[in-house]
Amino acid sequence: MACYRRVYHEGVAAVRAIVAGYGPEDWSRTGPCHPWSGLDLLRHLQITAGQSLATLAHAWRHGPEELMTPDELALFNDRTLISLAPAEPTATLAEFVRLAGRYLVLASASPDLPCYSYRGRVWDVACSVGVLAVEWHMHAWDLAVTIGVEHRPREPALIVEAFRTGMAYLPAPPTEDWAGLVSAAGRQLRVDQAA
Repeated sequence: MACYRRVYHEGVAAVRAIVAGYGPEDWSRTGPCHPWSGLDLLRHLQITAGQSLATLAHAWRHGPEELMTPDELALFNDRTLISLAPAEPTATLAEFVRLAGRYLVLASASPDLPCYSYRGRVWDVACSVGVLAVEWHMHAWDLAVTIGVEHRPREPALIVEAFRTGMAYLPAPPTEDWAGLVSAAGRQLRVDQAA
């Protein structure tokens, strides 16, 4: 759990650092997570952090929540983006950071609690923290590439481990490095990024 907490914190910090480099015209640009713009991605991160708190609350009260299928999740993501009230990027970032921080505090108190399930398999809260670390770093990379800068986590093998452990219902990254995780997420490093 401690190692996942570390890369989780680093993922949130990476998002903050990268979007600090965004100008007003950058928020409408689309990047690797097409067709979402930079602002869409930031809003998605806010939604994901909030949804994770809801999943944790469900786990406390009712037991692990069944995950959506990939197709259901894609529809859910699009619908929640549409329904989220408009806000300035600064406010959206602040809310993401607040929700992500709140989640980690609560999750750290019950790392062994069964949290989510998929087709009969159950994962605990510690795995959920790892999965969210993957999410934060992957979208930090999306946000970075959108404005032509670099993001590469300090411990890519740990993030790949979090993916393989907590997202075993998806095809595993083909390698233990950042390029493998980017590939598993349906993106591709440029030749000059792969070294």
